[in-house]
Amino acid sequence: MPPPIKLLEREKPFFEKGFERKLLARWDEAWAKLSLPARRLFLDEIRSPVRSEKGILGQPSIAVDSVPAEPLEELRKAQFVVMNELVKGKGVRVFANPDVYDFAARARCLRASRLFSIAAETDALERYVKWTCFESQLQNWIVKILYNRGADGVLGSASSYFGLIKGYRWLDWVVDELDLPRARQLMDHLIEAKAPVPITRFLAGVTGAEGTKRSTLDSLIGHLAIFEDFDPETFDIVVDLLPSVRQGMAVAQKAKVLPNLTVMDVLKELGPTEGIFLSDMRAFLLELASEPMRLKQDESPFAKELERFVTAFDPLPAWLDRLLQFKEGIIDRIDVTFGLAEDLELAKVHTEGKLIQLRLTPEGKKWLGLDPVAQHKFVCKLYREEPDETDLYLRVGVSRFGIYNYDGYEDPSGSGDGIFLGSDISAVIRDKPKTVHSVREVKLKDRLSLRRSIDRVFSTIPVGVYHTLSSIIERLSHPDMNPLHLGVNPEKVVVFFGYRKLPMLEEERRAVTRGFLTIMIMCRFVTLGGYQVAVGKNDEVCVARTPWYDAYFGRDVVIKDLNHAHAIAGSSRVVVQPDFSIVVIGLNPLPLAELAPFCERMTKGGGQGAVILKLTRESVLKAISHGMTSEEILARLDKHAGSALPANVRREAEEWSRWARKVQLETLIVLRCPDKATADRVVSAFKAKVERISDTLVGVTTDQVSSANRTKLQIQGLFIEGQLPAKPKLTKAKPRDYW
Repeated sequence: MPPPIKLLEREKPFFEKGFERKLLARWDEAWAKLSLPARRLFLDEIRSPVRSEKGILGQPSIAVDSVPAEPLEELRKAQFVVMNELVKGKGVRVFANPDVYDFAARARCLRASRLFSIAAETDALERYVKWTCFESQLQNWIVKILYNRGADGVLGSASSYFGLIKGYRWLDWVVDELDLPRARQLMDHLIEAKAPVPITRFLAGVTGAEGTKRSTLDSLIGHLAIFEDFDPETFDIVVDLLPSVRQGMAVAQKAKVLPNLTVMDVLKELGPTEGIFLSDMRAFLLELASEPMRLKQDESPFAKELERFVTAFDPLPAWLDRLLQFKEGIIDRIDVTFGLAEDLELAKVHTEGKLIQLRLTPEGKKWLGLDPVAQHKFVCKLYREEPDETDLYLRVGVSRFGIYNYDGYEDPSGSGDGIFLGSDISAVIRDKPKTVHSVREVKLKDRLSLRRSIDRVFSTIPVGVYHTLSSIIERLSHPDMNPLHLGVNPEKVVVFFGYRKLPMLEEERRAVTRGFLTIMIMCRFVTLGGYQVAVGKNDEVCVARTPWYDAYFGRDVVIKDLNHAHAIAGSSRVVVQPDFSIVVIGLNPLPLAELAPFCERMTKGGGQGAVILKLTRESVLKAISHGMTSEEILARLDKHAGSALPANVRREAEEWSRWARKVQLETLIVLRCPDKATADRVVSAFKAKVERISDTLVGVTTDQVSSANRTKLQIQGLFIEGQLPAKPKLTKAKPRDYW
C-alpha cells in the first residue's frame, strides 16, 4: 500500500463554498419547531439575506402588511426575521435576519437540487456540488482517497468522480478516511432508517454528546457521504443516502449470481451471414478490376466515382445501418473498405502526372481468387498483428467506426491494442510491491494476455444459438467473467482506459467493460462474421457466434459447423450467351475480376451466387483505353468460356478490337515560314526527321529546337523568333486523410 497523501491545511473546508455548516445547528433546531405556514412563508416570501456590512440597511425587505401575521410572528420569535421602520411614515418592513444567511443559502441550494425527489440524479448532484464545493479541492480529496487505497491515478472527467460519489463503496471510504467519533454509528443508523429522516430526529436517535454528533454529521454531509433535502410536504430538513447508493447497496446485498444468457428463438430478420467487410471488399475490388477509382489531389474519391461504387455494394437493412452507426450508409462503408484495402495492400494509389487512381494490385487479384475461408483468414491476420511497443496509435484503415456509449465515459482513442480490440483498453496484473502507474508501462505480453482473456470468455458462448446482445454484455461484464480481470482477483489487476487508470471499483470497470464489449462484438465480430446479428420478435438485437469467430483468433475455421452454402469454397462456371451476356455462376470471384475490365456489370454485390456481365462495344473500347490489348480480351474469353464461346460473340469482339486504334499524343513546335521555299530550306537544314504540316508550316519536337540546330539554321540564313512554352509544374498529391 502506498504511503498516505496529506492535503494542505486550508482555512476553509472545500465543502463550504456556498455556506458554512458550523453555524447551522442552531437554526435547524429552531426550524424544527416552526409550523408549516411559517416555513412556507420563509421559503417563498421572505427575501433571502445578503452579505453586507450595513446590517439591516443592506438587506432586501418586504412590507409587513403583505404577509400573514401569525406565521410572521412565529418567524420573528424564532429570530428568522426582524421588523423595522427604517423611514418614518413608510411603514414597517420585514427583513431576514442577517445571521440566518448560511441557513437561507443552504435552503436555496437544497430546493434547487432536490437530490431525493428527481430522477435525473446526476444532474441534481452536479448542481449541488457546484453550489457547495470548490471542485478542484474536491477532486484532490477524491484522489487522496483513491491513492490511499491503492487506486492511484488522475480522474478523467467530472462525470468520473460523480460516479464515485454515487457508488455505495464511497460511504465506507469517507468514514474510514475521516476517522471521526460516532461516524460509523451515524452511518449505520441512517442505513437502517431506509428512508429520509428529519435531521433533528436523526441526531436524537444516536447516543453521544450533541456537539460531537452534530460536527460529525456536518463533516459526513460536507464530504458527500450523507446528503440533505427538504421534505416536499412538510419542509422538514431531512438526511439520507443518495438513491443510487441505496440501490447499489441493495444489489450488493443480493447473492452475486452470474446472469444467464437470454435465448431468442423467434427472429424477424437476419444480418449478413459472413459479416460485412468480406462482401464489401469483394465488391470494392471487383469494381476496381473493372476500372480504377479516380481520386482528387487529396486522394479522396470524386463524387461520380462514389456513385459508381455505391451501385456495386449490397445495401444493408436500415436497422443494421443504424446499429453500426453508418450515418451515410454505403458511403461510410466505401471509406472503411478503401482504408482496409490499402492496409492489406490489395489496392494501391498510383500517380501519373495529374492523374491519381486507386488500382487493384496483383495481391488484390490473388485475394479475389482465394476461397472464402482463405480470404477471411487473410483479412483477420491484419487485425492480429502484434502492436509495436512504442506504437500507441490506432492504424487508420482498421480503426473502429461508430461511437458507442461507455455509460458516460468517452472513448479516448489513442493507446493500447486498439487495432485488435476496437477500443483503447489495457489490463496488467499488479506485481506488488511494484505497480504500474502509466499505460506506457504496459508491455506487449500484457496486451496479448488480454486477447487470450477475451477469447476465453467469448468462447463460452455456444455456436449457432441466438442470444440477446444485452444478456451477453451483462454476463461477460460480471466480475466473475469480466475479461479485464485476466482470470485473477480483480484487485490484482490494473486497468487503463486510454491513458487513464481506472479505480478499483466494480461499478466503473463494469461500465467501461459494457461499452468495450459492445464495440468488440459490433465493430469486430459482426463486421468480420465472427458473430451474426439479427433482430428478435421485440426488435431486440440478438447475436450468434459463428465458426468465423475462430479465424479472428488465428485458429482454423471448421466450415461444417456453419450451415450456409456460401461458406463452402468452390469454383465458378462462366456461360457466354449469343446475346453477349456472360453469366458467372459460383463462389469464386476470380473470373469476375478477369472479365469485369472489358464487360459491363449488370448485377451488384460481392460475387456470391450468379453475376451477370454484358459484353458491349463501349466496354471493350474502355478496356483498350485502359491498356488491354485485343489479344488479351479474346484470351480471357477463351480461358473462361472455352469451346462454349459463341461464334457471333467472338466475331464481334474481334471486330470491335480491330476497329479500335490508338492515336499518339505528342507536343510539336510549329515553325511558321513566309513561303514554301523557306519551308523547304528549313526541312533541308534539319537532318533529323521533321513533320511537314503544310506548304509553309513545319512541325518539330521541343528537343529539336536546340542550340546546335539553331546554329545550323543561322548558317542557312534562317532565324527562329519567339520563346518555347514553359513546362507545366506538377504538384505533388497530398496524402489522403481517413479521419
